[in-house]
Amino acid sequence: MVNKIITEKDFWTCTGGNVPAPLQSVQQSTKTKDGKNYITIVDTATSSYIDFGCNKLMLIMAIVAAVIAVAVVATGGAALIAVGAIAGAAGAAAGAVVGGLICGQIAKMARVWLGSKDNMIVQGKPAITSGNEMKCMLFGDKISHAPDIKNWWQAISLAGANYVGGILEGMMAGAAVGMGGAFISGGRAAFVEGGTPALSRAALELLKNMPKNFGVNAVESFGKFGLTLRGVMGAQNTAATYGTTGTATVGDFAAGTVAMETGAYDSFNNIKEGKGTWQDFVGMAMMVAPVGKGKRDLESEISKKADDAEGKKAEDEATKKAFNQEVDAPKEVAEFEAFEGEPLIQSDLIPEGTRRNSAGRLIDSKTGKFVDEPNSLSNTKKIAYKRNMSERKKALLRDANDPNSGLSDDARKYIKDNNGNKVPDKKYNKDYKGSDDYAVHHEEPLYTEKSLEGKKTLDKSDKMKTIPKQDHIDTHSYCGNTYHKFGPHQNHK
Repeated sequence: MVNKIITEKDFWTCTGGNVPAPLQSVQQSTKTKDGKNYITIVDTATSSYIDFGCNKLMLIMAIVAAVIAVAVVATGGAALIAVGAIAGAAGAAAGAVVGGLICGQIAKMARVWLGSKDNMIVQGKPAITSGNEMKCMLFGDKISHAPDIKNWWQAISLAGANYVGGILEGMMAGAAVGMGGAFISGGRAAFVEGGTPALSRAALELLKNMPKNFGVNAVESFGKFGLTLRGVMGAQNTAATYGTTGTATVGDFAAGTVAMETGAYDSFNNIKEGKGTWQDFVGMAMMVAPVGKGKRDLESEISKKADDAEGKKAEDEATKKAFNQEVDAPKEVAEFEAFEGEPLIQSDLIPEGTRRNSAGRLIDSKTGKFVDEPNSLSNTKKIAYKRNMSERKKALLRDANDPNSGLSDDARKYIKDNNGNKVPDKKYNKDYKGSDDYAVHHEEPLYTEKSLEGKKTLDKSDKMKTIPKQDHIDTHSYCGNTYHKFGPHQNHK
């Protein structure tokens, strides 16, 4: 094959770069017939602002970011894998930016041509052909002619594919760091709890869970995030194909969407033949590691923190307002909220020598006889306690996922479809179509505590249970279990 005499219009690629780019000629007088400047042995800079866009720092910064995130994040277990993956992707993206700055025009000083066309002299310097290569002395990478890249559209497409690939590689490296962190923290906890036998049991449990992990990972790969990732990989493969060949089809996109499966197959063969890279080993390990579970755990933790923050904000606002306005006491006795939301009386002090019975009535400590309240209820301000919706949500989802909770299929589906934010009760939620209504029942009613802090201790998911609404009403009614054990609500007639 005859080598081509290189001009400023020809594209080059670097083995350590993301962006194909043409070289920039120092001399501007000697040109081809169509006006293109020849490239000579002194031309080592490109015409691109970020040059070849060095990719060396993408993986390094991905690993550093993942290590820091896994070391300092306030979580543990499988969620560390997701944390590491996210941090790795972010670190790789940052590395791409820094790499572009490092490469730049300054890098031209560290490049040396490994050959030239000595029998063609341009302005006193040997010309460059497509068969010549240039070496970057900083990292040892080689810069070669890319004959199939004809224009900037191809170059930009290939650069985009390379950057996405680098970020995905950073995500994989971060996930590997997260896996290591999860295994170390889990192993340490097991060893502290029961020594070597407990550590052995934990390792055995990990092996036993591999088939389950594989199944969960497969399901998650077709979930919302999984399908998004497949779409990104499809677009990446399409861009890479167009960048290197100048053409791309729907088939290239489709091939990218199954790259996880084809990549796993290739990794298995590479390892079998003794040619496996770290990407091959990590990819195979991720197939049976609790990656999908880690994603779910992290999502659950983030959702819980968001709900807690929202609930606390709403509770603080409600408390603040309650000090400045009167709140009417619940009026309907037969509804479950009436039993759970008794207002706190701000002036509800217990005079010396008195105490309150289980029903909240003030009595003389010695005689046991009822005594008058120190203030008229009609003249006191009341602070309404706001139910902890985050805890109620956890209780609903727990019971919806428990096959022995006694919930109907309609109720289970309604709770899951609404992510635990709605109770399956047609009176309060018109979109619920089930035949049976339910309520979230407190094992110990909130009205047994008079302070906000006291009510908070009872308003926990482990002290709640989703039961049929009529059962909830019955237990609070006269001679019901709750009525019998804790006494009537102050509004109960």
